[in-house]
Amino acid sequence: MRHAPPVSTLASSLTAAETSGFEPDLVLGSVNDLVADWRPRWQQLSFAGRRAKIVVRIEALSSHPKRHPREESMADITMWNLGPSPNNMKVRIALNYKGIPFDTVEVAFMDEERAAVVEVSGQPLTPVIKHGDAVVYDSRAILRYLDNNFRDTPSLFATDRPTMMALEQEEDYGRNKIGEPVGMVFGQAIAEDGPDISVCAQASQMIHAATAPYEERLQNQDFLMGDHMTVVDVTAAPLVSYSMVPREAGGPENPLVQCFIDNFSLGDGRDKTREWVGRVMAYDR
Repeated sequence: MRHAPPVSTLASSLTAAETSGFEPDLVLGSVNDLVADWRPRWQQLSFAGRRAKIVVRIEALSSHPKRHPREESMADITMWNLGPSPNNMKVRIALNYKGIPFDTVEVAFMDEERAAVVEVSGQPLTPVIKHGDAVVYDSRAILRYLDNNFRDTPSLFATDRPTMMALEQEEDYGRNKIGEPVGMVFGQAIAEDGPDISVCAQASQMIHAATAPYEERLQNQDFLMGDHMTVVDVTAAPLVSYSMVPREAGGPENPLVQCFIDNFSLGDGRDKTREWVGRVMAYDR
């Protein structure tokens, strides 16, 4: 069983992402330079795509993990997990943030039929969770299920209608405004004729512009909606991390990763945004 205690919000982190319409096993990284006691090391993950089999090793280790108090007894949750996918990451981050232990059933990227996922949920997409007799799929639905059924854990949502509406509006902003440029670059990364540099440059401009309101908010607060993490952070941070791939993750043997390194950048003036990504991604363990 994976015991998933939340860790310090001030930590370096490593992550991966799934764009709309694609499920690449693409490992990405971000570093919170405020914390020196988090040390990166490597763990094997793989990508099997149209052009190459890519292997990247990334892991984060904290010497001072922080456990949130949790009254909930050992939760019987199993997650059907496509590891390096931001939709799956959203669920893992939520489980870790809430301190809910969980098992995983790993789903292979190249398994087109996904018989195991279909068997448990009646559809082929991840993530899926099973909690007792309840089976829930779609990352947005899962986050809401966790908040409703584990109410003694830190909430990602709100109890009043105006705040809830604001959270869902910002959640959609992250999915659309941040997700679009990431999807554009991924499409170029797997293009048989190689990436169109002009499209990637446009995507970089788009994510830089889309994160401008984030940078402004984060000048005086740790998370996008205030002093604690919400669904808005969980949704947007994995996507933003696509523009923060560390140089050491690339190389000739990793052409897809190298495409992001060479052609997709968050740009200057986003120091607070980078620190925020590190805080959120610290929970993807």
